[in-house]
Amino acid sequence: MILEDVSVLISTMNNVVPKFFIKNKGLSVVVNQTKDDDFFSEEHGWIKSNQIGLSKSRNLAIKNAKTKFCCISDNDVYYINNYDELIVKYFNQYPNADILLFQIKDDCDIPYKKYKDKVYKVGFFDVLKFSSIEIVFRRESIIANNIVFDERFGLGALYKCGEENIFLLDCLKAGLNIYSINVPLVIHPLESSGKIIDDSYFYCRGAVFTRLYGFVIAFLIFIIFCFKKTNNYKNLFHNFILMVKGCIDFMSNKV
Repeated sequence: MILEDVSVLISTMNNVVPKFFIKNKGLSVVVNQTKDDDFFSEEHGWIKSNQIGLSKSRNLAIKNAKTKFCCISDNDVYYINNYDELIVKYFNQYPNADILLFQIKDDCDIPYKKYKDKVYKVGFFDVLKFSSIEIVFRRESIIANNIVFDERFGLGALYKCGEENIFLLDCLKAGLNIYSINVPLVIHPLESSGKIIDDSYFYCRGAVFTRLYGFVIAFLIFIIFCFKKTNNYKNLFHNFILMVKGCIDFMSNKV
Protein backbone atom coordinates (compact mmCIF):
# COMPACT_ATOMS: atom_id res chain seq x y z
CA MET A 1 0.00 0.00 0.00
CA ILE A 2 1.34 3.44 -0.97
CA LEU A 3 0.90 6.04 1.74
CA GLU A 4 -0.23 9.43 0.47
CA ASP A 5 1.46 11.22 3.39
CA VAL A 6 4.98 10.72 1.98
CA SER A 7 6.67 11.81 -1.24
CA VAL A 8 10.24 11.49 -2.45
CA LEU A 9 11.76 14.65 -3.95
CA ILE A 10 14.25 13.56 -6.59
CA SER A 11 16.82 15.62 -8.49
CA THR A 12 18.00 14.31 -11.84
CA MET A 13 19.54 15.69 -15.03
CA ASN A 14 19.33 15.05 -18.76
CA ASN A 15 16.47 12.53 -18.53
CA VAL A 16 18.31 10.02 -16.33
CA VAL A 17 15.69 7.73 -14.77
CA PRO A 18 16.14 7.65 -10.97
CA LYS A 19 16.78 4.29 -9.29
CA PHE A 20 13.75 4.99 -7.13
CA PHE A 21 11.51 3.95 -10.03
CA ILE A 22 13.40 0.69 -10.47
CA LYS A 23 13.50 -0.30 -6.80
CA ASN A 24 10.55 1.40 -5.11
CA LYS A 25 6.94 2.38 -5.40
CA GLY A 26 5.49 5.57 -4.00
CA LEU A 27 4.71 9.21 -4.58
CA SER A 28 7.45 11.40 -5.99
CA VAL A 29 8.32 14.79 -7.38
CA VAL A 30 11.09 14.60 -9.97
CA VAL A 31 12.89 17.72 -11.18
CA ASN A 32 14.72 17.01 -14.41
CA GLN A 33 17.22 19.74 -15.26
CA THR A 34 17.70 19.52 -19.00
CA LYS A 35 17.81 21.60 -22.17
CA ASP A 36 16.72 18.61 -24.23
CA ASP A 37 13.64 19.42 -26.31
CA ASP A 38 12.67 15.74 -26.19
CA PHE A 39 11.91 15.95 -22.49
CA PHE A 40 11.48 12.54 -20.91
CA SER A 41 8.38 12.27 -18.79
CA GLU A 42 6.08 9.57 -17.54
CA GLU A 43 3.00 9.18 -15.41
CA HIS A 44 4.90 10.29 -12.29
CA GLY A 45 4.68 13.89 -13.43
CA TRP A 46 8.26 15.00 -13.91
CA ILE A 47 9.04 18.72 -13.86
CA LYS A 48 11.36 20.07 -16.52
CA SER A 49 13.73 22.86 -15.52
CA ASN A 50 16.14 24.75 -17.75
CA GLN A 51 18.07 25.91 -14.70
CA ILE A 52 21.23 24.27 -13.42
CA GLY A 53 22.05 23.68 -9.77
CA LEU A 54 21.15 21.08 -7.18
CA SER A 55 19.74 23.58 -4.68
CA LYS A 56 17.52 25.10 -7.36
CA SER A 57 16.26 21.61 -8.15
CA ARG A 58 15.51 20.86 -4.50
CA ASN A 59 13.67 24.17 -3.99
CA LEU A 60 11.51 23.55 -7.05
CA ALA A 61 10.66 20.07 -5.78
CA ILE A 62 9.68 21.38 -2.33
CA LYS A 63 7.48 24.02 -3.93
CA ASN A 64 5.64 21.41 -6.00
CA ALA A 65 5.29 18.74 -3.31
CA LYS A 66 1.82 18.13 -1.87
CA THR A 67 2.38 15.57 0.90
CA LYS A 68 2.78 16.00 4.64
CA PHE A 69 6.27 14.46 4.71
CA CYS A 70 9.03 14.76 2.10
CA CYS A 71 12.31 12.90 1.55
CA ILE A 72 15.25 14.61 -0.13
CA SER A 73 16.64 12.23 -2.73
CA ASP A 74 18.97 11.87 -5.72
CA ASN A 75 18.73 9.79 -8.86
CA ASP A 76 21.33 7.22 -7.74
CA VAL A 77 19.74 6.13 -4.45
CA TYR A 78 16.67 4.17 -3.41
CA TYR A 79 14.85 3.13 -0.22
CA ILE A 80 14.18 0.09 1.92
CA ASN A 81 10.85 -1.66 1.63
CA ASN A 82 7.97 0.10 3.39
CA TYR A 83 10.06 3.26 3.74
CA ASP A 84 6.91 5.41 3.75
CA GLU A 85 5.35 3.46 6.64
CA LEU A 86 8.61 3.79 8.57
CA ILE A 87 8.66 7.57 8.08
CA VAL A 88 5.10 8.01 9.29
CA LYS A 89 5.79 5.70 12.25
CA TYR A 90 8.74 7.75 13.49
CA PHE A 91 7.10 11.12 12.99
CA ASN A 92 4.22 9.79 15.07
CA GLN A 93 6.72 8.62 17.66
CA TYR A 94 8.38 12.07 17.73
CA PRO A 95 5.41 14.41 17.24
CA ASN A 96 7.43 17.58 17.91
CA ALA A 97 9.97 16.72 15.20
CA ASP A 98 10.06 18.93 12.12
CA ILE A 99 12.92 16.98 10.54
CA LEU A 100 14.10 13.40 11.01
CA LEU A 101 17.52 12.32 9.82
CA PHE A 102 17.57 8.63 8.95
CA GLN A 103 20.59 6.46 8.18
CA ILE A 104 22.11 5.34 4.88
CA LYS A 105 23.39 1.87 4.10
CA ASP A 106 25.05 0.54 0.96
CA ASP A 107 23.68 -2.21 -1.24
CA CYS A 108 25.65 -4.78 0.77
CA ASP A 109 23.60 -3.81 3.85
CA ILE A 110 26.58 -2.08 5.49
CA PRO A 111 26.19 1.35 7.13
CA TYR A 112 27.36 4.06 4.73
CA LYS A 113 29.27 5.79 7.53
CA LYS A 114 29.72 5.60 11.29
CA TYR A 115 26.53 6.49 13.15
CA LYS A 116 25.69 6.96 16.80
CA ASP A 117 23.74 4.01 18.20
CA LYS A 118 21.04 6.22 19.71
CA VAL A 119 18.43 8.79 18.84
CA TYR A 120 19.47 12.36 19.64
CA LYS A 121 18.39 15.93 19.05
CA VAL A 122 20.61 17.62 16.49
CA GLY A 123 22.54 20.75 17.51
CA PHE A 124 24.31 23.54 15.63
CA PHE A 125 27.57 21.68 14.99
CA ASP A 126 25.91 18.30 14.41
CA VAL A 127 24.58 19.55 11.06
CA LEU A 128 28.04 19.02 9.57
CA LYS A 129 27.64 15.25 9.88
CA PHE A 130 24.67 14.77 7.56
CA SER A 131 24.02 14.53 3.84
CA SER A 132 20.89 15.58 2.00
CA ILE A 133 19.54 12.08 1.36
CA GLU A 134 19.24 11.50 5.12
CA ILE A 135 16.72 14.34 5.42
CA VAL A 136 12.97 13.78 5.81
CA PHE A 137 10.88 16.81 6.79
CA ARG A 138 7.41 18.06 7.53
CA ARG A 139 6.68 20.20 4.50
CA GLU A 140 4.41 22.53 6.48
CA SER A 141 7.27 23.40 8.85
CA ILE A 142 9.60 24.28 5.98
CA ILE A 143 7.03 26.32 4.05
CA ALA A 144 5.73 28.18 7.13
CA ASN A 145 9.25 29.32 8.02
CA ASN A 146 10.22 30.26 4.43
CA ILE A 147 13.21 27.93 4.51
CA VAL A 148 14.89 27.11 1.20
CA PHE A 149 18.18 25.65 0.04
CA ASP A 150 20.74 28.43 -0.45
CA GLU A 151 21.18 28.41 -4.23
CA ARG A 152 24.74 29.71 -4.01
CA PHE A 153 25.74 26.27 -2.69
CA GLY A 154 25.54 22.71 -4.05
CA LEU A 155 26.49 21.02 -7.31
CA GLY A 156 26.12 23.36 -10.26
CA ALA A 157 26.51 26.48 -8.09
CA LEU A 158 29.53 28.67 -7.32
CA TYR A 159 30.23 26.71 -4.13
CA LYS A 160 29.77 23.04 -4.98
CA CYS A 161 28.97 21.56 -1.56
CA GLY A 162 27.42 22.19 1.83
CA GLU A 163 23.86 23.03 0.81
CA GLU A 164 22.37 20.38 3.11
CA ASN A 165 24.38 21.55 6.13
CA ILE A 166 23.23 25.13 5.54
CA PHE A 167 19.62 23.99 5.10
CA LEU A 168 19.68 22.14 8.42
CA LEU A 169 21.30 25.01 10.32
CA ASP A 170 18.78 27.47 8.87
CA CYS A 171 16.06 25.15 10.19
CA LEU A 172 17.61 25.15 13.66
CA LYS A 173 17.91 28.95 13.62
CA ALA A 174 14.20 29.09 12.79
CA GLY A 175 13.47 27.05 15.92
CA LEU A 176 12.67 23.75 14.23
CA ASN A 177 13.31 20.43 15.98
CA ILE A 178 15.65 17.97 14.27
CA TYR A 179 16.29 14.41 15.45
CA SER A 180 18.81 11.86 14.22
CA ILE A 181 17.07 8.49 14.12
CA ASN A 182 18.97 5.26 14.62
CA VAL A 183 17.18 3.59 11.68
CA PRO A 184 18.39 2.93 8.10
CA LEU A 185 16.12 4.20 5.34
CA VAL A 186 18.18 5.02 2.23
CA ILE A 187 20.35 2.72 0.12
CA HIS A 188 23.37 4.35 -1.52
CA PRO A 189 25.05 1.94 -3.99
CA LEU A 190 28.79 1.51 -3.58
CA GLU A 191 29.59 2.41 -7.18
CA SER A 192 28.15 5.89 -6.72
CA SER A 193 30.05 6.58 -3.50
CA GLY A 194 33.08 8.76 -3.08
CA LYS A 195 34.05 12.41 -2.76
CA ILE A 196 36.96 14.10 -4.49
CA ILE A 197 39.09 16.10 -2.06
CA ASP A 198 40.93 18.66 -4.17
CA ASP A 199 41.60 22.42 -4.18
CA SER A 200 37.99 23.16 -5.07
CA TYR A 201 36.81 21.11 -2.10
CA PHE A 202 38.79 23.17 0.41
CA TYR A 203 37.86 26.45 -1.29
CA CYS A 204 34.15 25.64 -1.20
CA ARG A 205 34.30 24.45 2.39
CA GLY A 206 35.80 27.78 3.36
CA ALA A 207 32.68 29.49 2.03
CA VAL A 208 30.35 26.89 3.59
CA PHE A 209 31.77 27.22 7.11
CA THR A 210 31.62 31.02 6.86
CA ARG A 211 27.99 30.90 5.74
CA LEU A 212 27.20 28.56 8.61
CA TYR A 213 29.01 30.07 11.57
CA GLY A 214 30.47 33.45 10.64
CA PHE A 215 34.13 34.38 10.20
CA VAL A 216 35.48 33.92 13.75
CA ILE A 217 34.18 30.40 14.37
CA ALA A 218 34.80 29.41 10.75
CA PHE A 219 38.48 30.38 11.09
CA LEU A 220 38.91 27.94 13.96
CA ILE A 221 37.09 25.22 11.99
CA PHE A 222 39.47 25.79 9.05
CA ILE A 223 42.41 24.71 11.20
CA ILE A 224 40.72 21.56 12.49
CA PHE A 225 39.31 20.69 9.07
CA CYS A 226 42.67 21.04 7.33
CA PHE A 227 44.37 18.68 9.76
CA LYS A 228 41.51 16.18 9.43
CA LYS A 229 41.24 16.22 5.62
CA THR A 230 44.85 16.75 4.50
CA ASN A 231 46.67 13.49 3.77
CA ASN A 232 50.05 15.09 3.12
CA TYR A 233 50.86 17.61 5.84
CA LYS A 234 53.08 19.49 3.40
CA ASN A 235 49.81 20.73 1.91
CA LEU A 236 48.32 21.97 5.19
CA PHE A 237 49.14 25.65 4.64
CA HIS A 238 48.06 25.46 1.00
CA ASN A 239 44.68 23.99 1.94
CA PHE A 240 44.23 26.50 4.75
CA ILE A 241 44.82 29.39 2.33
CA LEU A 242 42.25 27.90 -0.05
CA MET A 243 39.68 27.89 2.74
CA VAL A 244 40.50 31.48 3.67
CA LYS A 245 40.10 32.46 0.02
CA GLY A 246 36.70 30.77 -0.09
CA CYS A 247 35.75 32.66 3.06
CA ILE A 248 36.88 36.04 1.69
CA ASP A 249 35.22 35.51 -1.69
CA PHE A 250 31.94 34.54 -0.02
CA MET A 251 31.99 37.52 2.34
CA SER A 252 32.82 39.98 -0.47
CA ASN A 253 29.95 38.68 -2.61
CA LYS A 254 27.49 38.06 0.20
CA VAL A 255 23.90 38.99 -0.62
